[in-house]
Amino acid sequence: MKKPTVVRLSPRVVASEPLTLETTLKQNMGLYRSPRVEMVEKFLKRYAEKQPIPVEDMLPVTLLNYGEVEFKEAQTWFEEGEEAPGQNDYPSLIDVGAGFGPAGLIFGSRQYKVTALEIQADIAAAGQRVANACGLQENVHYEVTDVMAFEPTKPADTLISVLCLLHIPDKEGAIKKLASLLRAEGRAYIADFYAKGDLSENEQALLKNEVACPGLMTKDAYIDTLKGAGFHIVRFEDVTSEYATFVHNRLTTYLQEAKSAQLDELTQFFRAMDTLYRSGDGASSRLGGCRVYLEM
Repeated sequence: MKKPTVVRLSPRVVASEPLTLETTLKQNMGLYRSPRVEMVEKFLKRYAEKQPIPVEDMLPVTLLNYGEVEFKEAQTWFEEGEEAPGQNDYPSLIDVGAGFGPAGLIFGSRQYKVTALEIQADIAAAGQRVANACGLQENVHYEVTDVMAFEPTKPADTLISVLCLLHIPDKEGAIKKLASLLRAEGRAYIADFYAKGDLSENEQALLKNEVACPGLMTKDAYIDTLKGAGFHIVRFEDVTSEYATFVHNRLTTYLQEAKSAQLDELTQFFRAMDTLYRSGDGASSRLGGCRVYLEM
């Protein structure tokens, strides 16, 4: 099996702060350095007298580095077929790298019992408030933890991880851990980055310094690692062109906003992602995007 290439992150943290995954995300990813928590809290305060907030109104506020399509794809995958986990009453879902909880909103509103794993305590607290504000406190429960340290009461019916594994140095260990969280015949949906070609030194620097990504696997190494962990790969779908278009349109739209509304951290992050995906030219991009549909 080809091992994933791991590049050490450039240390931006202060000397007194340990270089953990949480601090790496805060210091090496503009998306998390921007006041996202404050933005979510401001929205919740604005609708404090109008709760429960409809999921369709709350959802756009919770999305970080991805679009709603990821969760629609996952929902379809979980629920297709009469024997699929999503057809059971109150199926369980583990959401790895939950962020502000868009998966919790979508699946919690469909009566899934969602365990949302988030390593950043401030984002997890905001995510739980988001779920509560939408009336989903009985269906969505946050755990502030690294997925590698999480031990569920019992294996879950379904699992989702959206653009989370790219931040983890030990990708083989992380994928084995994900497999251990699912019951037999359970289903998983992973959206991630992979190395579609040989990344240049500049691209590697952007990934580690602006995206908190220490290294990526090739498609073949990714598939071998999933199989080695015990997953049955139903489909590995390359979505590089789709991701390239998404990040290019996101940057273009953001730069059209009033300067006073733009945040330097977000502008820097959006530019880095657009550069990595060749300004929308997914065909020439050496950074790949993938969706993986899995069964145990």
